Amino acid sequence: MVTEMMRGADSRKRHREIGMGSRWIIAAVAVLMGSTAGAEDAPSLSKTQIGAAPLLETTASFYVRLREDLSFVDATPLNSASITRQAHERLASHPVDRMARAQLAYAALIAAESPRFAASLAEKGQRDKRREAFLEDLRENPGVVRDLRGADEAIEAIRTAFAKDAMRIEALGDRYIADAYRLQETGWARSKLPTKGMTRVNAAKSYKESRDWVTYAPRAQSSDMKGARIPLLKTDQAWSPDWSSEVPPAAPPLDQDRQFYMTKALVLAARYALDDLNTQHLEAYKPNRRGKRCYTMAMLNFDQCIAATRTSYEEAFCIGTHGLQDVSRCVGWIAEAGSPRG
Repeated sequence: MVTEMMRGADSRKRHREIGMGSRWIIAAVAVLMGSTAGAEDAPSLSKTQIGAAPLLETTASFYVRLREDLSFVDATPLNSASITRQAHERLASHPVDRMARAQLAYAALIAAESPRFAASLAEKGQRDKRREAFLEDLRENPGVVRDLRGADEAIEAIRTAFAKDAMRIEALGDRYIADAYRLQETGWARSKLPTKGMTRVNAAKSYKESRDWVTYAPRAQSSDMKGARIPLLKTDQAWSPDWSSEVPPAAPPLDQDRQFYMTKALVLAARYALDDLNTQHLEAYKPNRRGKRCYTMAMLNFDQCIAATRTSYEEAFCIGTHGLQDVSRCVGWIAEAGSPRG
C-alpha cells in the first residue's frame, strides 16, 4: 500500500527501497499487461536535408513541453483532488521514447548558443570552402568538434543547465512528498477517490493521446549571424537555459558515457549552426540507452504507484517520488545531479 510505504520511509532512498505490498504487485502486473508492446517507429532516415533550425528545435520541444508542465505544477498550490489529477495527467503525458532524444537536441541548442563556441562555428561558415572542409572533417572524425575554441565552455553550459533543471525538479518532488504527509490530516485528501487507480492511469493515457500539442509549437528563435545560425533561447522562458534559478555545485569530471554524450551534442550543434542537419544525423547521434531507460522506468514506476493509490495524498506521494524525483535523475544524470544522483 502507498500509505504503508509512506509510513516506512524516512528518506528519499528508503522511498525507493520499501515495497508497496500486494496493491503494488497487482498494479504492476496490470500496468505491464496494459502497456503498448512496441515503441514508436524511428524517424525516417531520409538523406534529404531539412531546415536545420525547425528540425532540431522541433525535436527539442518535447523537453521544453516537460518544462512547461513542471512550471505549472510548481506554480499551482496542492489544495484539491483536481490539482493532483491535473499534475498526474500532465506529467504522465510526455512520450518517454522521445524524451532522451529531445534532451540531447536541447543540449545541442545550448551549445550552439554558447558565445565562444558559436563564434568558432561562425568562422567555419564564413566561406563556402572553409565550411565544406570543416563538415568533411566532421564526417571523418566527429571528435574534431571538441578542438574548437569554446567547446569546453559549451559543455559546461550544458551541464550547468541540466544540473539546475534537475535541482528544481528534485526540490519540487521534495515539496510534493512533504505535502503528501501533511495532507494525511486533511479531509479531502484522505477521502477515498471515486475511481480505481488503474482507471486513473488509463485516463492519463487517454489524456496523452488527446492532448492538443499544436499549442506547443517551437517558439525558440534563431538568428543567422556571421556565417552561422545562433539560437536565441532566452527569448522564451521555457526554452531558456536559465529556466531554473538553482545554483548547482561544481560537477565532477566527465566519465566516458558523458564524454560521448557531449561530443554528440557538439556535433549536432555544429551541423545546426552551419545548416547541415537532417534526420539521418539525429538518428546517427541518438542518445545512449541510459537516458531512454531512465525515462521509461520513471514512467513505469509512476504508473504502478498511481495504480496502487486510493486517496489524493497517496497520489501526491507518487507524483513527488516518481513523477518528479525520478525524472530529476533522468534530466540530471549528465551532470550527476537529481535524486538519487546519476
